[in-house]
Amino acid sequence: MTERAFGVIVPSSNRVVERTTEKVLAYFPDLAACYSRIPLFGAGGGQPSDGYNVASLDSAIELLSHAQIELICWNGTKGAGLGFTPDRDFCDAIKARTGLPMVSTALATLEVLKRLGVKRFGMVSPLPQENVEAMAGNFVAQGFEPVGAKGMGHTDNFAFSEVTPEEIATAARALFEESRPEAILLFNTNLRGLSSSAPLEAELGIPVIDSAATGVWAVLDAMGIDRTPAAPLGRLFGEA
Repeated sequence: MTERAFGVIVPSSNRVVERTTEKVLAYFPDLAACYSRIPLFGAGGGQPSDGYNVASLDSAIELLSHAQIELICWNGTKGAGLGFTPDRDFCDAIKARTGLPMVSTALATLEVLKRLGVKRFGMVSPLPQENVEAMAGNFVAQGFEPVGAKGMGHTDNFAFSEVTPEEIATAARALFEESRPEAILLFNTNLRGLSSSAPLEAELGIPVIDSAATGVWAVLDAMGIDRTPAAPLGRLFGEA
């Protein structure tokens, strides 16, 4: 059997991660994703505000391990709001306990910005403006400068998936005109950003990075797989 497989942990109210993952995997026919969910719904329900429900993550990981996967991806951005350390600690703990490498979208975002040579970035998110500004501010301690943030005012996690590509593009254009960042993060894995990334990059001339796709990028990178076949989807895969 030549097919390689990885596991993906998805927030329970998320409608986007699986679809985005499969769009990327269309360029990698010998790679398969297996999915499991943890409770995360409404305005943060199912997980503590200052961390993770570790039991729910452990359960998801145990079920994924039955599929003989090579590694696990937590494809959610919650870790950025927590200051990144909880994601680092949890990924390290899972590797030590199970032997399975674990990556997270929040941590991968830092690596993508670094590889693209980006310091000054802007963030578009479905969250309320004050939440987006606070989350972007957590990147400062990681060596990056948030120069602009656009929140869309939503508080229900499911509602994030109902933001249209047109709304995403409008927010990204406004952010670019106001702040002139070196890159824009479409920052929430329940935001349908992948279809907007490449067109906005062509229009604005900077990387436009979708979060759910960043989780897949992290998997490919950790598995040592050349990401350039997916370059038509954006500079995330062609240059990072």
